[in-house]
Amino acid sequence: MYSVLLPIHHYLAFAAIIALFVSIGNALFGFFSTKNYNSTDKTIMTSTVGIIHLQVLVGIILWAVSPTIQAAMADMGAAMKDASTRGMLLEHPTMGILSSLCISIASVKSKKAMESKGKFKNIIIFAGLALVMVLSRLPWERLF
Repeated sequence: MYSVLLPIHHYLAFAAIIALFVSIGNALFGFFSTKNYNSTDKTIMTSTVGIIHLQVLVGIILWAVSPTIQAAMADMGAAMKDASTRGMLLEHPTMGILSSLCISIASVKSKKAMESKGKFKNIIIFAGLALVMVLSRLPWERLF
């Protein structure tokens, strides 16, 4: 299962980053123009939420079956002293879950806002936070 999920998680990361950039770019365009929030904007946001949630779900399953994580759990003291292991054990999944939470908040707040500017502003803020979290804990050394 690990060997199947790892490439899926790897390539979904690219889709998640692209989706976040598209959502933020679309929201910036909408915020700084007189454009009204419409069904296309809602579809972009919904797609971004779906991609991020799928990425986190695959990541959680991958984390549970990872031999690296299982070995780290056997000796937590040593795992916490090694930055790379600690990153995969705690930091990477924590930021993934928090970014998923931020994108969900962006979606809910954009639905509840009354005016288009407010909808776009909420997406810019919370999707921007999600993007910063994703980029901060991305394992850059394994990306390419």
